[in-house]
Amino acid sequence: MKTLSLPTAADVGTASFRSLVDARPAAPIFAGRLGAGWKFEVFDRADALATGLWEEFFPPHWKDQRYYRTLEETFADQFPQRYLVLRQEGDGTAPGCVRAVQPLFFVEQDLTVSLAAWMRALLRPLRGWLRMRLMMVGCIVGEAQTGLAGAAESISAPVADALASALERFARHERVSIVLFKDFPLASREGMQTLVRGGRYTRLPSLPGVRLMLDFSTFDDYVQNRLGKSTRKSLRRKFREIDALAEPITLEVKTSVTEAEATALHALYERVALRGEVHFEVFNREYFLRLGERMPEQARYFIWRHAGRIVAFSFCTVHGNAIYDNDIGIDETASAELHLYHVTFRDIIRWALAQGLECYYSAPFNYDPKLHLRMELVPLDLYAHHRSPTINFFLRRFAPLAAPTRQEPLLGLFPNAGSL
Repeated sequence: MKTLSLPTAADVGTASFRSLVDARPAAPIFAGRLGAGWKFEVFDRADALATGLWEEFFPPHWKDQRYYRTLEETFADQFPQRYLVLRQEGDGTAPGCVRAVQPLFFVEQDLTVSLAAWMRALLRPLRGWLRMRLMMVGCIVGEAQTGLAGAAESISAPVADALASALERFARHERVSIVLFKDFPLASREGMQTLVRGGRYTRLPSLPGVRLMLDFSTFDDYVQNRLGKSTRKSLRRKFREIDALAEPITLEVKTSVTEAEATALHALYERVALRGEVHFEVFNREYFLRLGERMPEQARYFIWRHAGRIVAFSFCTVHGNAIYDNDIGIDETASAELHLYHVTFRDIIRWALAQGLECYYSAPFNYDPKLHLRMELVPLDLYAHHRSPTINFFLRRFAPLAAPTRQEPLLGLFPNAGSL
């Protein structure tokens, strides 16, 4: 595995070296040694890490240093963020060789949130005891990331073990009892098994994302050859109704938005985000505004208008050969004959095909239409650990009852549901 040692002024020249380290604080907010040559540092800002670390360790992901800075600014009052740098010494490696960079955050969480309604009602008298401060390992939004040496996407068992030890040490310092690896991808499962087999962590299936491989030439080809008869018939009827509208629905695709547009998009987003009983992160207006300003080469704002007003939007990002459909907002007061959900999906797929992209990813939830649109699941895992051995013993036995997937029976109908 390729590793990265932080450069010296002699390596890269004084000016270049200064650009890499100017943003770093004089000292991390916490540090420790783990034995066997491992040590770690914890920083409190994304820009406290050398830019070279982000560029070297995170290229498989579209969430880069700019993205985490935006999260810090827009979620500062909800989720304090930290960044753990894991180093290894000895065995022929350079002193202080960086092996992993792990974003994490803290949250006050009701542990009954993903239980069935009857179980939440049964435990209501204990809700005060079951609301705890957690260390969440990963990203506030969506799939987790671990920046790995050589830009690897899978965690090796030794790195997973050392990373877990460092996180537990920091959790003890922060007086946090539960460490939860949040929404880790399938590629991490093999390396993380070293923690599960020893009974240290409990793996739970998290709510999966979905994806659609864009291995067809046109959207019409996809409808004709990939979808079932009833779905195909329903979609064609909806699109005929849309084509017959006196005032057509128009689409604009932008890399950034104005202040007024950000306000309008956020209003639509909130109508969708606050619809359910359970809310985790809810973005503010500044989130949508700043991402376009900072990441114009990746950000794509799809904005649909009808009769002169915005009726739907989707905030997407493009990275490599894929498009990520991250957040959607729909005007639920608009006429049902606009069929906005299916219009947004159709137009994004058409745009992605025109750009030569090969894969479409969408976030969890709203699984019914995604099932009928023949998407496949993208498994994500939770790994839970309590610092008390006694409580951790019971956690391993009862935590599966709280797995988020238990409340989504439609997941079992997807063709690759077994991978959860």
